[in-house]
Amino acid sequence: MTAKNSSESKPPFFIVGCPRTGTTLLHVLLDSHPRIAIPPESHLFVHFREIFDCYGDLAEESNLRLFVKDLLSDERIRKWGLEITVSDFVRQLPTRSIQDVVSLLFELYMKQKGKVRWGDKTPDHILEMDTILKIFPDAKLIHVVRDGRDVAVSLKRVFFGPTMVNKAAELWRRYLSIFQEFKKRVSPDQYLEVYYERLVSDPGSELRRILEFLQEELVTYGNQVPDTELRRCYLESNESPVHQSLMAPITAHKIGIFKTQLSARHMEIFESMAGDILRSYLHWKEDLLYGRDFEEAWEELNKFLLHHEEPLYRKPSAEPLRGYAQRDRSYTTYRTYTRPENAQPPRRDPQEHLRKDYENLEVAFKSDFETVKKQYKSLLRKYHPDRFDQDPEKYRPATEVTKKLNESFNRIKEYHEHRS
Repeated sequence: MTAKNSSESKPPFFIVGCPRTGTTLLHVLLDSHPRIAIPPESHLFVHFREIFDCYGDLAEESNLRLFVKDLLSDERIRKWGLEITVSDFVRQLPTRSIQDVVSLLFELYMKQKGKVRWGDKTPDHILEMDTILKIFPDAKLIHVVRDGRDVAVSLKRVFFGPTMVNKAAELWRRYLSIFQEFKKRVSPDQYLEVYYERLVSDPGSELRRILEFLQEELVTYGNQVPDTELRRCYLESNESPVHQSLMAPITAHKIGIFKTQLSARHMEIFESMAGDILRSYLHWKEDLLYGRDFEEAWEELNKFLLHHEEPLYRKPSAEPLRGYAQRDRSYTTYRTYTRPENAQPPRRDPQEHLRKDYENLEVAFKSDFETVKKQYKSLLRKYHPDRFDQDPEKYRPATEVTKKLNESFNRIKEYHEHRS
């Protein structure tokens, strides 16, 4: 990778998007540019936006010092490794404003890495874009987009993601809807939308487009994830199981994984809740409206519910929903019918499922939560599907194992939260 040095000033940029869309991959790739430094996720505007005004007039020494102290002591900012006191920080400020305080924070990290331009990657900053542009009017926004159905599959495999497809659809739709509205309020030259599918299919071409948008010198990127300090930081962090793909070459094999990882019913549910956004954002429209026989889907669902001793549901008399416009006839409005009189559920240990969850995580029943959490992370490192990217035969069972681990962990976590 080669590039010419330049000392010209460029505006900051912010990488945003729904979780599990490829923002981390883009983070590592752009941070490897010889001019660009992007620290670990700051979450700065998520954490501080609501209390910016609470610090009062920053021209007041006490207000300014308190603001700087809170920033430097923030858990995520401490991970940047900035070795500076509040007094030294204040002395380096050109003016006493929120913009200059935030700018200096990132510039200190930037200079620490020997770079000349800074950016930020925090997916949740998509919720704070108006605040970002109020403080940095010339900032650039890079929105990473991925097929929401693939996002739903990926979210089910990580500890922080919703495991139910309807919740994943809601999350994905919310994030993309927010950016759609944001685009109406800003100039087209202030934002760029990057498709995960293009990024992993042809990293060189897509990164060239991104660097042109940022008005940065072009560099050569291949299909390998650069072995940088930031990449190692991700792989050595507590969240390393969810970043295992950084260990493998960049490939397109995860495009369309929903076709084999989601059931037909789950595809219908997702498309009923977010089909309008899928149509407006994505180019593979032939995959929309899965069209499975509706009676077959309901038979499968009823068997599942019967097995779990829950009320059964009967499909509505209306036609099966096809797209978001018919959402009012979705699965949330189905009416119940009664279980046959002769179907007597067997008596079970009320904590049978919980025992099974502990067994799945290979820990003793009712172990303390820290023990469970430690073992959960250990098993994720062992079985995470990203470890088997190049082995399709192992990839699918690894996905199933990870799904079960996530479900068991979340139920045990809920159990402990209710006890506390």
